[in-house]
Amino acid sequence: STQWTTIASSLKDTSYTVTSLSKRVCYSFRVISTTGKSSSKPSQPTDLVQLIDRGIKKICV
Repeated sequence: STQWTTIASSLKDTSYTVTSLSKRVCYSFRVISTTGKSSSKPSQPTDLVQLIDRGIKKICV
């Protein structure tokens, strides 16, 4: 099964930049919304993405 790691919490903005990714590793992301004391179910995972050198496009399969 997939292991998920929390990378940010208590955010007020609607976007977030992840700065600790490793090159050539495939990542997928989900979002959980929290208001007060309740939290949503996790969103559907994103398609796999990969940090690569600028100008090179590669798809994770």
